[in-house]
Formats: sequence, C-alpha cells, structure tokens
Amino acid sequence: MCSLFYYPSQLSLKSGLVFLEGGRCFRRIASWGGRGRALAWAFAGVLLSFACQPAQADTVAVLLALEADMKTLGAQATVLGEPSLVGTRKIQRLQLGPHRVHAAVMGSGCVETAVTAEALLARYRCDWVFSMGPAGGLTDEAAVGEWFAVSECVVAGKTGGSGSAGTPFKLALAPTQWNLPAMMQSLTPLRLVAGETFIQSNSAREGLAASSQAQLVDMNTHGLAVACLNHQVPLHVWRLVSDRADDQASAAFQEFTKSYQGEGGTALAEVIRQLPASPKAAGSYQGIRELIEPRTRGDGEGEVGR
Repeated sequence: MCSLFYYPSQLSLKSGLVFLEGGRCFRRIASWGGRGRALAWAFAGVLLSFACQPAQADTVAVLLALEADMKTLGAQATVLGEPSLVGTRKIQRLQLGPHRVHAAVMGSGCVETAVTAEALLARYRCDWVFSMGPAGGLTDEAAVGEWFAVSECVVAGKTGGSGSAGTPFKLALAPTQWNLPAMMQSLTPLRLVAGETFIQSNSAREGLAASSQAQLVDMNTHGLAVACLNHQVPLHVWRLVSDRADDQASAAFQEFTKSYQGEGGTALAEVIRQLPASPKAAGSYQGIRELIEPRTRGDGEGEVGR
C-alpha cells in the first residue's frame, strides 16, 4: 500500500519528476475552486498510484580476479538469467537486496582488465565499481594472508604524470557509515603498483618497491582505475596478499589459488546487500522534497507542497 508520506529516498527519480510536474497541475486545478478541488484530489490519487513505487537502488559493477570469488558472490545473490556477452566479455547479472549487480572476471594483466571494465561500464550504467583479488606484498607491512584496502594506484615503470609515484591514481575508500563485514573492518589503506608482469624475484621486488613507494603489487588495478576515470565512477579495491613477490612467489601463488575458498566474494555480497539508499533518489532534490514531504499549515492540517 502506498502511503502519502512515502519516504523521499524510496522514490525513483522518474517518480520524483512526476511529482514535480503533477504538483504544479494539482495547484492549478485546485485554484479553480469548487469542483476544481475535487478534481484536483482525484488527480492526486492517480499521481500517487503511479509515482509511489520503490526506487531502483544503486547499480554495482564487480570486477574480480578469481573464479572462486565469482562463485561465492553468485551463491549469495539471485542470478538473473544467463550471462550477457559484450564482445568476448561475459558479464553475470545478479540481484543482491535492492541492488542490481553486473559482475565479471577481469583477466590477466592491466590491458585485459581495462578491456573488461570498459565493456561492462559501456553497456551498463553503474554507480559503484568494486574489485576483489590477490596481490603480492612488496614490504613487510603487507603480510601474506592479510586483506588491505587500496587507496592509491601507481603504474609500474611510469616516471611522470598521472599514475606515477608522485601523482598516483586516487581510489575511493569505504565511508565510515557502511556496515562492513568483520574481515573488511579497520583495514589499513595501502598504495599499490600495477603492471603487466608477475613479480617473482627478490631484486624485482626491491626495485619496484623503491621506485613506486608502494606496499602492494598486482596486474589489474591500473586498468580498473583508468576505466573508472573514463566513466567517472568511484572505484573501491580490496586486495588479499597471496605471496611476497619474491623468489618463492610463483609456488606460493599456486598454493594460494588451490586453498582459497572465495572469502572475498562472500564478503563483497554482504557489503553490497547493506549499501545505503541511493544519493540520487528523488528526495535528494530540494524542489521535489518540498512537494512530497508534508508541510504544516497554521490550522494544524497537513498539506502536500505549498
């Protein structure tokens, strides 16, 4: 049942615009007096029946490094039919609570990741981009088996301009009001360097840490950062340290992939399900809010609008 005092954030933008135009018509018809007022209230009933419908919540893009995370994310969600194909990229369509989710596996390397992210964001308008995956640890601060939030991304080998150590890409961090699962609470934000090469030697590790001033390394985040910058979508990245990017990195990463159970996908499903209402809801517009929120007249009766 639709309430006259429907909470503004529950109204879609389309419904809010209907209220805006409908409210003007209501006042015009009501000004006729007599039968005009009766007609205006009948019109208001039709208006409310159309506009009082739940808003579509934020749409989330999820870019994952591992199939294990895709499997656990899908297990927590409602799968909406077969995956869609955008060129060669397969995109899963999911529903988590009120939120529509478009999820894909990134591929290996920043170029592959950028192609996947561009395909997804060009096909679907998204409000957020979330990414989970493994990373190598370049410093002792990035301990194996620990999760970290990524706050900055540097491009391997770049010495100047955007993406260099002096001007890194800035990534979004989870707001304090988000209700994060235990494994993602109080995570230390670190800088990550991304490139096309799997780092697996002590000398390469030390050199990359020194040139990038980063604590983490992966083969995806630069591609994500550029795609999200192109589409002006906030990017949130969480990484689990799988190895130390040293002489034993290859063997350590293989062991990691064998034992990893997709904990990141499960945690991400919980994050998405508990996301707050969309800031783009109708109630975020002052003019629409004045129409849909009750105002008190001097005689104590409530009225909609002015």
